[in-house]
Amino acid sequence: MFAQPIIDDSTNTMEQSKKPHLSVIVPAYNVELYLDKCLQSICDQTFTDFELILVNDGSTDNTLSVCQAWAQRDKRIRLIDQKNQGLAEVRNIGLREARADLIMFVDSDDWLELDAIEVLLELKKRRNAQISVGRFVMEEDEGQKYVKHVGNRVFTGQRAYLLNLYDHKLRSYCWAKIYDKSLFDGIVYPVGQYLEDYSVTHLLFLRAQRVACTNKTVYHYLIRKSSILGDKSLYEVRTVTYFAILTERLKHARTEGQLTEREFTLLRMKFIRRIIRTFWKERPKGYYMPGTKALESLMDFLAFACGEPVQESDFKRIYAWTRRKKITTLLFGR
Repeated sequence: MFAQPIIDDSTNTMEQSKKPHLSVIVPAYNVELYLDKCLQSICDQTFTDFELILVNDGSTDNTLSVCQAWAQRDKRIRLIDQKNQGLAEVRNIGLREARADLIMFVDSDDWLELDAIEVLLELKKRRNAQISVGRFVMEEDEGQKYVKHVGNRVFTGQRAYLLNLYDHKLRSYCWAKIYDKSLFDGIVYPVGQYLEDYSVTHLLFLRAQRVACTNKTVYHYLIRKSSILGDKSLYEVRTVTYFAILTERLKHARTEGQLTEREFTLLRMKFIRRIIRTFWKERPKGYYMPGTKALESLMDFLAFACGEPVQESDFKRIYAWTRRKKITTLLFGR
């Protein structure tokens, strides 16, 4: 059992009597070099009626000191200091501690546009949506990379669910969004698992009646080598986790009855084609090598998606089949 987290409310007792409009949850683990910029971007927001739940997850660098300094500086910050429990449990703790009816996640090495909260709240209210989604920019050493986005659109939750399963223009990251907290009732991030938001976000979309999206950039995502997604030492376990979650997402799409037969077939073909292309691209770089768990998990997923055992020698044949199947499905619905 983990020790109880320490919640420091000593600097903001008066603020606790007033329920905030929004709870912003920020996990922090060994991010002393990035945390100031992140917190500054939140505390300087044009919309001010929020609480910031800052969770130090057992950092071993100077992160806790940075957190404490900010908690003294801004009365909206509620600092939670705990032994390391992982990102998924930190998100769950933030949800449990949140006092507002609206939720936003910001990762501690990222930052917001200064009107991000105002933009997402206004969009959510104007469109009567349960989730509002903004555009994000990936920040790399060589500059900014704008990702593809669905644009200025409003979707039913069911349609947003389908788009999110593709995870292309409507992504599974939990950030750059504002949610009704009630959508999380009965849903938790899987503790101890990487890619925890990939397991949850599509379920939240499905629960929503309306999802509103804006093409306005609200969020900056920092790509760094020491992050969970950038750390090469985590490649194997991250890859195995990815294919396990991808399998569960495909199972969910098949069994929940939310997709038509045509939609599910096109989704399945897309998944198969994407994974085979990934294999062809990454094998020359030394990934998905024979005997690795990464390759085993890739092959298991393809076997599940294809409905039959698969060998590497089958990839060209399967890829050609998916192209034909996609065309016939688009033309004839099957």
